[in-house]
Amino acid sequence: SEHKAEQERIRSIGAKLGYAAEVEKALENGLGAVDVSLVSGNARIAVEVSITTPPEHEVSNILKCLSAGFDYVIATAPTRDRLRAIERSAWREITAADSPNVLFLRPEDIEEFLRSHRDELDENKIMGYTVIVKNVPKSSEEKQRRRDRLNWLLNRAQTREC
Repeated sequence: SEHKAEQERIRSIGAKLGYAAEVEKALENGLGAVDVSLVSGNARIAVEVSITTPPEHEVSNILKCLSAGFDYVIATAPTRDRLRAIERSAWREITAADSPNVLFLRPEDIEEFLRSHRDELDENKIMGYTVIVKNVPKSSEEKQRRRDRLNWLLNRAQTREC
């Protein structure tokens, strides 16, 4: 199905970037499963994929992921209209405290978010092992460019410019 194919695509991208990535990962709070779970170090990202389900169903998925303690919850859909409908429904339910942690990204923007977020991490957990990453020192301009790009992407998601 298109849903399973998109889950696998996101899992593969996450794994390629060093995240421990699982499809249909059972939530510890017993409220079901997340479409794709991405974990690196202490950072936990949930991705919910919407192909045909109603926006209200996706909002309940977002809320269950927040309840399960994910640092970020990304909602994604193949069309702008579907993503906007989910976003409109979600903002009626999501608290101001949780809003910075919920992103509405088109599928093609997920890899960039994961890559940008990954660049900010120093300690990672891969396949259960703690890995310390020692990067070649980057110029302050390169670090700032990456931070700016991540901020732009987060701002774009939060201001609903899908």
